[in-house]
Amino acid sequence: MPGPAYFNTFLWYAELLLVCVRMYGLGKKKMRLLANVIAVLAVLVVMFVPQVYNDFYYTCYNQAYKIIKHKETSTVNYNEFYSADLFEDIKDEIGL
Repeated sequence: MPGPAYFNTFLWYAELLLVCVRMYGLGKKKMRLLANVIAVLAVLVVMFVPQVYNDFYYTCYNQAYKIIKHKETSTVNYNEFYSADLFEDIKDEIGL
């Protein structure tokens, strides 16, 4: 049976949500504050920790790198991955 390392990431966050809801249910001011801090930290981790498929982080990183170093990075950002310009050309061609 797989251990917690193989536990689905979504399920980890669902578990965290349940813990925070239970902390709110206790009704104590300190527990509610701690639940809020945990929720904010979870959002910050999701947004700013580089992980596979974290488009927000890599898009921000690529833009900052381009501004600071004045050259492109070797990583793929959101626009390059989904080729937004190509999709716009395709939409123009088919009349959308």
